Amino acid sequence: ALATSLTTYKGGTMSRLITLHSIVLSLFACNAIAQTHCIPPEITFFSCTIAGKQKIASLCGTAFKLPGESNFSDESWLQYRFGRLGAIEFRYPNSKHDSISKFTGETHRSIEGSDHALWFSNKGTNYSINYSAYYVGLWAAGKKLPCSGNVILQSDRNSTDFTELVLNLSP
Repeated sequence: ALATSLTTYKGGTMSRLITLHSIVLSLFACNAIAQTHCIPPEITFFSCTIAGKQKIASLCGTAFKLPGESNFSDESWLQYRFGRLGAIEFRYPNSKHDSISKFTGETHRSIEGSDHALWFSNKGTNYSINYSAYYVGLWAAGKKLPCSGNVILQSDRNSTDFTELVLNLSP
């Protein structure tokens, strides 16, 4: 059917070509959208595909503070998830209870911009999620794992974004 639409130029073929063109563009657009391990109503604070790995790193959670308040709510939680979509290989922490205390934020500002990092440590291995003008990706066990394609920095416009989360978790 596709070959017929492409080789025949009579009648309604032009509309078939436009439809085929639209379908192809839609497929490219779908592939360009960043994917996440977070499941609604969870908030995706950060998510990206790791370059050359076909694996996704996501930071999922709940709204960490109530509007107008400066402290974390008792129900707030964060969880880092890593692996192929639908097949999480590593999740930290395993329990959502008291999970926010397992993360530390760090922000460095310079004339070139800001570098935001969220750190955690698991079994002696240090991890960080980094977002800056120069590098977006992870550090895990001393290895740089850059993101490729689109990056999600917040999935809920009524919530706080990744950079504000980092600032709130900074010592």
